[in-house]
Amino acid sequence: MDKSLQESFNEVENLLEQLDENKDNLEKSIEIYQQANEIYKDLKNKLKSYKAKVEIISSDE
Repeated sequence: MDKSLQESFNEVENLLEQLDENKDNLEKSIEIYQQANEIYKDLKNKLKSYKAKVEIISSDE
């Protein structure tokens, strides 16, 4: 299932809270970082796609 941007941002916020709570647990912190990095990659791709769509719409004017 494809997540919305807002859902992804909310998930990142949740992961940041978890990271803050697990400062003393390096293994858990790395796991959380990896999850956040995957979301970041997905968000980056979505934003590129949205930017391309906006550029297409703008060029049609």
